[in-house]
Amino acid sequence: MSVKNRFQYQVATGRLTLPVAILLSLVFCGISFQGWESLGAWFMCACVTYLIIELNTTFALIRTRTSLPSAFFLVCFSVCPFLHTFGAGTFLPLLFIGMLFSLFRSFESPSASTTIYHAFCCVGIIGIIVPQTLYLTPVLYLLMIQLRSLNPRTFFAGVLGLLTPYWLGSCYLLYKGNWLETAREFRQQLIPVIPDYNLLGWDQYLSLGILLVITLLCTAQSLTQTYQDKVQTRILLRTLMALEIIVIAFILLLPASFNGLFPMLLICASIFFGHFFALVFNRFTQISLWVILALLGIMTLFNVWTHFYTI
Repeated sequence: MSVKNRFQYQVATGRLTLPVAILLSLVFCGISFQGWESLGAWFMCACVTYLIIELNTTFALIRTRTSLPSAFFLVCFSVCPFLHTFGAGTFLPLLFIGMLFSLFRSFESPSASTTIYHAFCCVGIIGIIVPQTLYLTPVLYLLMIQLRSLNPRTFFAGVLGLLTPYWLGSCYLLYKGNWLETAREFRQQLIPVIPDYNLLGWDQYLSLGILLVITLLCTAQSLTQTYQDKVQTRILLRTLMALEIIVIAFILLLPASFNGLFPMLLICASIFFGHFFALVFNRFTQISLWVILALLGIMTLFNVWTHFYTI
């Protein structure tokens, strides 16, 4: 390894990467503090950061010890003040990563029906918050073929998991007496509409653009290195890539739910970011890392400036 790549090596595999990311995130979150409602969003961020570590450890997505994915998610989340608000969309990243855990556990599992039920249950809850995401359901069944977990039992387990949140919600609405009105509104939200990008601010446009550049670069380069991974790891990474593409499509088609969907893309991007920079060390990765750090610096300055400018 050349001396020039030692910085990348220390960032990718060093023990100080995550503590430094935590320190930076505390600084940025303190700068963009928006009241006590921000605490819910920060708590969600902390939970997802930990779960990313568990996801990588449990399924060995990266074949070396690294905290780069969790550090990347933590820093990117903290430098986006528009994410520091609490609402129903705040729970989407937690539900998404819960779905990933369950879906990955179903790989060639003899008890896949249980994990598939949990995965589709998470999708059902996500669909309550953002109804249009229910169109993800057929894609999950296709991904189950790739994960070698699709059979009649898992098919109906997925259907039951998807319907469970709605059964429980229907019982509550029947008790409250406004079932028909809520069902009518929910059905109306399932109808595709023309995206209204006027709902987004310049900070959201810039953050999405920079993250898309990083995501596409790291995903494409990571896939060129998966030939060295185990078969299971390759399949899981391809599954994650397919979900990443779906999330990007949802973000582009549903700008009204941008703040809930954007962290879901961050989760996918963080895994491929860590996979690429923790396993490949050459001149291209050296230049790419500095370019990405510069882009993140630009995103940070612009988002913080926009935050104070719009207060």
